[in-house]
Amino acid sequence: MSSNVWLGADLAYGRNLHPLETAETSDFTETLRGTSFAGTLVQLSKKLPNIAIAAPLRTTEMAFQMFGAGFEPVQLIFHAVFFFLLKYLRTLAILRREIRDSFQSYDELTPEALAQLKYLQAFIHETLCMHLAVPTGMPRLSPGATVGGEYVPRGPGPRQCTGREITWSQTRLFLGEVLWTFDLEPVSGHEKSFDEDFSVHAMWNRPDLYVRLTPAKEQHSPAENEVSEPQGNKMEDICDV
Repeated sequence: MSSNVWLGADLAYGRNLHPLETAETSDFTETLRGTSFAGTLVQLSKKLPNIAIAAPLRTTEMAFQMFGAGFEPVQLIFHAVFFFLLKYLRTLAILRREIRDSFQSYDELTPEALAQLKYLQAFIHETLCMHLAVPTGMPRLSPGATVGGEYVPRGPGPRQCTGREITWSQTRLFLGEVLWTFDLEPVSGHEKSFDEDFSVHAMWNRPDLYVRLTPAKEQHSPAENEVSEPQGNKMEDICDV
């Protein structure tokens, strides 16, 4: 590589790569050369099927999509479940009691075991009814029929989210472990309204959520510790699953 190219690299990156001192190329300039080679292979692979460079690139692209889809919807659900739990304290008390009375130790909390808790399942369903993780809309439902000689299965079929079961397991496990380990209570002065403080513009715009967590005083909550709410202010009254 000529000295002009070395100096040009210094100017392009805005930093001293010390090429003239070491008489060697840097990782920055070698990366450019590698990128050009990879780009050429990608273009060739589109025209020559025998070049399989596109396959691993496609795998990488799908992995990135799975990473993004596996993070954003899950953290949206976590935000929503805590928002509704703090808003409807009776629901929080019932759910906490179900979780703590169903297990004898923290190690028993597994996605499979938590899936057997009916109130936990109903609460997550109710949360998703009120607060969709994907605000852009869901695939059209099909009752199951044959259309134009092709069978369309019941439900969204191949358009169903491939990470749905993973998200369910993550949500059950996270919620179960938090409610087993901590007592939750809202922070005074930071109350939010779902109708006024939440909005959607392609993505969810959510308010900051303040939660006070303290170590659980007891792992088995007696029924008399339930918090009562005014009539008609129960989460189960809002939306039927």
